[in-house]
Amino acid sequence: GTVDLVALRAAVVERFAATDTGVVDTAFVTTCSPLPSVRWSEPYELLRDRSDAYLALTGKRPEVFLVNLGPVEVHTARATFAKNFFEAGGVAAISSELSESRGFENVEDAVNDAIQSGCALACICSSDAVYTARAAEFAEGLTAAGVSRVYLAGNPGDRRTAELAAGVNEFIHVGVNLIEVLDRALSSLELASRTTARKESGE
Repeated sequence: GTVDLVALRAAVVERFAATDTGVVDTAFVTTCSPLPSVRWSEPYELLRDRSDAYLALTGKRPEVFLVNLGPVEVHTARATFAKNFFEAGGVAAISSELSESRGFENVEDAVNDAIQSGCALACICSSDAVYTARAAEFAEGLTAAGVSRVYLAGNPGDRRTAELAAGVNEFIHVGVNLIEVLDRALSSLELASRTTARKESGE
């Protein structure tokens, strides 16, 4: 049914006027708990705190290697997006000279530079046309070489199934939950660093 707001207001006024103390009857009082105070930047600060802790433990920031495919004009937009995406949570995005300049044309060069960087994370960056032709083989090569998590910058659309099967773990693009993606990235690096620390200590 509908609520007659005019009649409701009149009833409240009448009840208020009928009280001797001038205090509204508690039957007409609604109470609620205050909303929690949350800073919008807090989730990012927590990620960066974890980055600081990782730095203290390992001597370097968490890093992701950008595997840029094709020339600068083809890969720059998504490489820039990926860099901003990861660094928002304290994960440094790095590349090799070849990756930043001409971009990779063959899998072997990309794998070699990624392994030499020491990064356990890699993100493939290029255009949709290049992805359609070559993303799968680069993902396969990086995964086979031991890169623990492979990302691809951009929405895969109908390529998703094939690229996941090739070794891409996650896709980063507008609309994904950045906090959750970076939480998983940091968790994988933290687990690896703890495992390494235990081995070195002889546990």
